Amino acid sequence: MEKFIESFEEKSTTHKIIITLLVALGLLVLTGGLYILTTPSSKKTDQETLVASPSQNPPSSSPPSAAAQNPISPSPNTNWSAYQGDGYQINYPPDVSIQPGVINGGGSALILKGKSGSTEYTIEIQVTSSSITPIQNIYEIFKGLGYKEEQTNIDSAIARKFSGSIGSLGLWETAIVFENRGKVYKIQSEYTSPGKNNLIEQTVSRTISTFKLL
Repeated sequence: MEKFIESFEEKSTTHKIIITLLVALGLLVLTGGLYILTTPSSKKTDQETLVASPSQNPPSSSPPSAAAQNPISPSPNTNWSAYQGDGYQINYPPDVSIQPGVINGGGSALILKGKSGSTEYTIEIQVTSSSITPIQNIYEIFKGLGYKEEQTNIDSAIARKFSGSIGSLGLWETAIVFENRGKVYKIQSEYTSPGKNNLIEQTVSRTISTFKLL
């Protein structure tokens, strides 16, 4: 090493500069090689992944949901009003008026009045105690009129439905009668017309279908 230093001192200035540059260049090459050999492969892999990931995983847009494609139509009864009576609730159209009342001898009543064209109709709901008004007595009244009788369901109750007309008066009636928790319910609709009014029948049916026991 001492001989190398003495030999270096004997060189001319130009030679000294060239030798210094060569030594510096050699050190740079050696340092770079050591960095490449000592850099963990996991770091290089991470760097490559960071560069490649944008093209490998492009953002995707999910398709619109079924609810957005097929919006649910609002119920036709959304603008109807609700009335709560003795153990029940019923909805009615906006052009129908209601009149709550009481029954002589005990019980409650609700009369709904509507109109279709020039024809008026009513729906009357009566609630009485089964000890005061035996349900069988109501059955016999409508059977005596010769009305058609059938079984039906109203909310969770099994009921008897009577329907018919008194021809000489042009009076059309439908009555649904059932018993629940010691009370007798009678839902009766009627209107006067030379023949059956299908529009009134549909409106009455829709109204009664909203009847719920509480």
